[in-house]
Amino acid sequence: QRMTGSTHQYRQALTDIDAADLARINRALDALADGSYGLCDECGCDIPFARLQIEPQTQHCVACKSRWEQATGHAHASH
Repeated sequence: QRMTGSTHQYRQALTDIDAADLARINRALDALADGSYGLCDECGCDIPFARLQIEPQTQHCVACKSRWEQATGHAHASH
C-alpha cells in the first residue's frame, strides 16, 4: 500500500506521541518502584491525588506545569 506524504506524517506524529506517552508511563512505573511517585519532578511537592487520577503519568504539579507552558508557549493541559 502506497502512503501519501500526509498519511506518513500523520502516522509518524502518532508514533511520536505514543513514544512520548510510553516514556512518561515508564517513568511513572519507575517512580512507583523507587517511592517517588506523586512528587513533582520540578519542585518536589506532592502532586494532588485528583491530578494523578486524571493523569497518572504526570511528572509535575499544576503550578510547575503552568510555568513550563507559559515559558515554552505550549497550551496543552496534560503531561
